[in-house]
Amino acid sequence: IDTLLPIFTIQELGWTNTSFSEVFSITTIIGGFLGMFIGGYLVDYFGKIKMLTLYLAIITFLIAAFAFMNNLWSNNFIVYAFILSYYTFYTFLCIAVFASGMHLCWKTVAATQFTLYMAISNMGRAAGAASLGILKTNFSWEIVFLIIAIMPVIMAVLIQFIHFDNHRAKVDSFVILDHTLVAPAVIKD
Repeated sequence: IDTLLPIFTIQELGWTNTSFSEVFSITTIIGGFLGMFIGGYLVDYFGKIKMLTLYLAIITFLIAAFAFMNNLWSNNFIVYAFILSYYTFYTFLCIAVFASGMHLCWKTVAATQFTLYMAISNMGRAAGAASLGILKTNFSWEIVFLIIAIMPVIMAVLIQFIHFDNHRAKVDSFVILDHTLVAPAVIKD
């Protein structure tokens, strides 16, 4: 969606780069504030898997509903509402994904594991952006939105196979070494 929305709003809806940037900035700031105050709390209170599944279901619904409302795309209020809703729930989803990723990491190598997770995440975003050109060449905007709405469904299905308790028990059973490693002294100039 991050690659699709600027292209869609500028080419299909006739927005300017500036108008899209303004809407994008305002909606992501609102989504960020809501995420700071509500997103993390909901994940902690209801649980990671439940909230990941709920956020993915809402995002799927938003994208699919927007695809079917093509006769309302000329109404800026509808487009603004979609962008605001999408980025708010996307922020909530990112919070839940990051919390889950941190929970799955082994503390001894957590920085490396999380770096790998972020690299894979960015590769996925790049692959999605690359596929947008192929999709738009062969399909209408409505179909492109519907195809993109399939991705959160796939993610929601795969997330059901994560068992945090089993994983944490396995990770906690790892033995590193029988002795403590000491970092070399810092050399001061």
